[in-house]
Order: sequence, then structure tokens, then C-alpha cells
Amino acid sequence: NIYMNVLNTFQFLLENSVNHFDVKCDNFLIQPLNEENWTPEDEENFWTPISDVPNFSVCLADFGEAKFFSNEIDGYTTRNRGTEFTKSPEMLAVAYASQKTRSTYDRRKKVGASSPSDVWSLGCLLYELLTGEFL
Repeated sequence: NIYMNVLNTFQFLLENSVNHFDVKCDNFLIQPLNEENWTPEDEENFWTPISDVPNFSVCLADFGEAKFFSNEIDGYTTRNRGTEFTKSPEMLAVAYASQKTRSTYDRRKKVGASSPSDVWSLGCLLYELLTGEFL
């Protein structure tokens, strides 16, 4: 199950104090498990599997927006990060609060997002995987 691999990846990130902040299908790579013996027939079977067991592994990429943290407070970001269509409400609040052109802008106000933002994005990812459309 692809999504279970994705969830395991995020469990690993959380256990190692990393917030990704840019979860989307574009940032997941799939790699054949037996790449060194790859044949054209394998290519066809890759896209039309003949088994319920995946013949590939899932890898998360693009850690450009990611943040490593040593404690819960460090896990928060006050910087607008990620891709618009998968941003959590908290991250959208960060984006809104950081607009200096707003009349209510106050640089002293700290609006932040943390690990729950990745959980929100995982939900958006599941929706995209199930429907083939963005949320």
C-alpha cells in the first residue's frame, strides 16, 4: 500500500524531529525494488501490477521547506512554507499574517505552524491519491 509507506515515512520524520511542510504527490518518488535487473517487461508490469505486493519503494524528496527541531517550540515556523493547495489552515494563517501590506500587520504577532501542518497535507495527499484531483 503506497499510502502506508507514506505514513511510515512521516512517522520516521516525526520520530527524528523533522517537519517537512511541503507534502504533495510531486515530492514522492517511486523506485523499482529490483532496479539492477530491470527489463522492458518489468516496465509494463510496474504500471499494471500483477500482484498486490508493490514492486517499488516510496521515497520522500524536496526537503527545501523542511525544518529540523530539537523541542516542540522549535518545531514551529513563522515563515510561510509549502505549496498553496496543500497548506494547512495554520500555514495559511502564517501566510496571511506575514503580508506587510495589510493594515492590521503586526510583526510582533507570532502565528505559527508545526507538525499538524504535515498531517493536514497528508490528508490532502490521500484525497489526491483516491480521486486523482487536488482538494
